[in-house]
Amino acid sequence: AEALATTGLAGPTPRRRNRRLGEEPIATLGPPAALVRADALLAYALEHEQTAYHTRDQLAEIEQGGSYRAVFPLINSAGEAMGVLVVRDLPLLALTKENLTVATAMLQYFADESWAANQTAALHRVLPDCPAVFAHELIKLQRLHDRSGVRSSLIVLRARRDDADATVLDAIFGARRGLDLYWREPFGPLVAGMLILLPLAGPATARGFLERIDGILRAHGVKGGLEAAGFNVVDVPIDHRPPLALLRACGIEVDPSPSITLRGIRLTP
Repeated sequence: AEALATTGLAGPTPRRRNRRLGEEPIATLGPPAALVRADALLAYALEHEQTAYHTRDQLAEIEQGGSYRAVFPLINSAGEAMGVLVVRDLPLLALTKENLTVATAMLQYFADESWAANQTAALHRVLPDCPAVFAHELIKLQRLHDRSGVRSSLIVLRARRDDADATVLDAIFGARRGLDLYWREPFGPLVAGMLILLPLAGPATARGFLERIDGILRAHGVKGGLEAAGFNVVDVPIDHRPPLALLRACGIEVDPSPSITLRGIRLTP
């Protein structure tokens, strides 16, 4: 048996409900072959929008007319069908539930990343000063909350007076953790401030983060924490509100026009 599966990736038309695959594959591995549109496994995967495969006990059916051993539909977080991965040949010992689960997870990650990248570019056109990585993660975390209820948080630090000690922001940024994302000067160069995105952080984790900040400031000789340094602190939970509504809640100036939209995602309520 060959070590690599023979695969083909075909892209559909943009309208999901048509589910019409393109004539030519986007990519192939192994000898090229035309897509067998009448294959029962392909039809099942597209109809049910889930991975479909033949078990080892069913492999005899392939010799009786089946063309594929596994079919993986690519559906992104917005529910849009992006394409399908078909596996025509696969070593018998590789046809395991674990391998199929891993392949499904990897393809789902690819589909979600592709979707989020498109949304990030659109949001960046509305807020060009927002760091791309920050926007990308915010979009993904908001979608994660919509799909699974997983909590994340935005911490807003904003000077409430002109003589606020902006050096504390440098101290906080210098002690940043690997998973957290920072947007420096989100309110413009004239207002000291910072937005901190805490992935997978609920209220308790956000409180712990703020306590950690107080410890950092004490180590730098700042007594009384951020309040004493002249900053307001707001914890904005990432919830059902779309990304621009969340950023507005943080005090970011965003065009309130309801015409601002992103493909596949709500920007405004």
